[in-house]
Amino acid sequence: MTELRDIDLALVSYPESEWAALAGPPLLARMRDSVGIDEDELRGAVRRSLLLAAAAGDPNDAIGAADARAVTALSEELASGERRRALADAIRSDLARATGAHLPRAAAVLRELAAPEEDPFLAWRLFCSALLAASALEE
Repeated sequence: MTELRDIDLALVSYPESEWAALAGPPLLARMRDSVGIDEDELRGAVRRSLLLAAAAGDPNDAIGAADARAVTALSEELASGERRRALADAIRSDLARATGAHLPRAAAVLRELAAPEEDPFLAWRLFCSALLAASALEE
């Protein structure tokens, strides 16, 4: 599991405009256990999403973006109000840790994920994108 400090340090070399895209998925992947998705349910949903990505062409391209069809399908299948609230709570908890540990770059990304200005479901889709990418690496 990637630590907050490691993510913060990795962002030093990148412009601030790229931080959310680069660090959002690994930050959110850390929260998998907090969201409470059953392993069997996740495995089945990921398998269906990977098949959808494979049908679209190159699965690696199809799972890399939060708006990719496979990610959207996974996010819709796994979505529930309880899970989205659990993710929001986990984001706020990590934001407090990052702020307290003086990790400004990680805190900035978490702050953006906690209160997205334009898309209230962005954090959920990025979370699902991270789950899908992690599962694709395992297979």
